[in-house]
Amino acid sequence: GRLLTVMFGMVIFAAGLAFHVHVSAMATNFMIGLVVANASAQSGEVQRMLRGIRRPLYIVLFFFAGLDLVQGAPWWGHALALPYVVLRLWGRRLGGALTRRLGGPGASALGDALIAPGGLSVGLCLMALLFFGQGQDPAMRIAVAALIDGVALSELLAYPLTRRWLIDAADVPPERAARRGHFSDEEN
Repeated sequence: GRLLTVMFGMVIFAAGLAFHVHVSAMATNFMIGLVVANASAQSGEVQRMLRGIRRPLYIVLFFFAGLDLVQGAPWWGHALALPYVVLRLWGRRLGGALTRRLGGPGASALGDALIAPGGLSVGLCLMALLFFGQGQDPAMRIAVAALIDGVALSELLAYPLTRRWLIDAADVPPERAARRGHFSDEEN
């Protein structure tokens, strides 16, 4: 508990200081995380603790992104999410095909498993909102709406695409995977 409190305090203090001196809070906290992970005597404990709370923090990040979803954006701003997701999926599939060609047969459809953008896209969007605001600039409202909608759509697609890739990679028949609901070493 105490270590978690200290870590959150460090992150919040560093972010506030970074905003005050007009530098990137994300880059500042990245550097602090790098130092803590590699130079701290408690780095193993810190990494285990942060891995345990990564998912809830990721969900909180999406909560904040949802709060910033701009309702004043035109309908076509939200519709831009669809080409964003299609182009992203196409790019991931192209990367997976190149990986398969260069790296062997185990990389089949790897791009589908990597469709989820992760928290970095949402974090960068939230940072842009802090610096540039969203209320006055119509272009910012459109960009935020398209990005947040695109990230949400990508997240919705990520689970079935990753599951399909895992079934293919593990050579598990889909009926057996659906019946079991999970993968285990006992099945092989």
